[in-house]
Amino acid sequence: MVLAAGISSMGVIADSTAVVVGAMLIAPLMTPLMAMALSLVVGWPVRLGYATLVALLGVLLAIGAGVLLG
Repeated sequence: MVLAAGISSMGVIADSTAVVVGAMLIAPLMTPLMAMALSLVVGWPVRLGYATLVALLGVLLAIGAGVLLG
């Protein structure tokens, strides 16, 4: 997540849309988001909580890395 945040920060600084999109491709947040969707459909509240926590921590980590790099 830190690597993706660093790449996207450099892409914003360089004003390069392609680099920002490339950073989105390597960000590992798709798995927790898919886990949230599956647990909502199947009705697994405990797994929904775990997936939400992982996604939230990933987003906070990316924001923190972006603030430090900025």
